[in-house]
Amino acid sequence: MKDTGSKHIAKRIVLLALLACLCATVLKIRREQVSSKVSGELGTRAVENPLQIKARGFKRAWQFSYAGLDGIPKNHDDATSHAELNLPVDTEVILSLRSEDYIYVFSCPELKLKEIAVPELDFSITFKTERLGVFDLVMDAMCGFQLPPGQTMGTINVTSKAHFEHWLKERSETSPSIDHPSR
Repeated sequence: MKDTGSKHIAKRIVLLALLACLCATVLKIRREQVSSKVSGELGTRAVENPLQIKARGFKRAWQFSYAGLDGIPKNHDDATSHAELNLPVDTEVILSLRSEDYIYVFSCPELKLKEIAVPELDFSITFKTERLGVFDLVMDAMCGFQLPPGQTMGTINVTSKAHFEHWLKERSETSPSIDHPSR
């Protein structure tokens, strides 16, 4: 029996999946090395009450989940948004990243943010919002899919703290949780 084209395709898919896992592992190890080096040189800087948000890549877009007004994640008042990361200015943010279906790269060149999201692996990125504005979340070539020109995977909206708190209050009253979509 001859080796068919479908067998070659299956082999290539397995090799690409292995390569993607290897790349994700190398990126995670490299990030840990850099983080360890920075902590060792500068000392660990404690951040008081950072804003913690979950980001999930799903169907070529980002979904975001915020702890509600009580500050407790996975609670009845959590807020969610689709393709729109809303943040208050002058705030430390810890964004935990995960993918539900593909390998994604959370990428915002204007804010110099870039981190990978892989199914069944947890990654995070920490940053401070320093300026007001609306910034595009672009699709990175590593995703293996390109959006049509002008389309993005979402936006980052950095607003005043008062505007963000108003938005969070409105969303907390009406949003289903990413973790509990039946709500």
